[in-house]
Amino acid sequence: RMAAKLHRQLIARDTSSRGAMCLPLPLPILRKSQYKTQMLYPVPFTLNAQPFGRVTIPWGAGREYPVRGEDWAYLIWRKKACCAF
Repeated sequence: RMAAKLHRQLIARDTSSRGAMCLPLPLPILRKSQYKTQMLYPVPFTLNAQPFGRVTIPWGAGREYPVRGEDWAYLIWRKKACCAF
C-alpha cells in the first residue's frame, strides 16, 4: 500500500523503463514489474523474491506465528535500469 501511495503522490519514481534509464521519472501509477518482496520475519523465505501481485499461498503457507500476532517484516527490492553499462 505504501508503494502505491508514494506513486500516487509522485514521490516514488519510475526506475525500470527505458525512458528512465539515466534519470528517474515521476510515475503516478505503480508498475508491478518494478518491485519484488522477500519475507524476512517471522520465518524468512530466502529462495527468491516474489513480485507484487503474486498469490502468497504457494510460498507463504505456514509462515506466521498464530499466537504471537501478525507482525511481518518484508524486504522490498526495486528494479533499476542503469545507463552506465
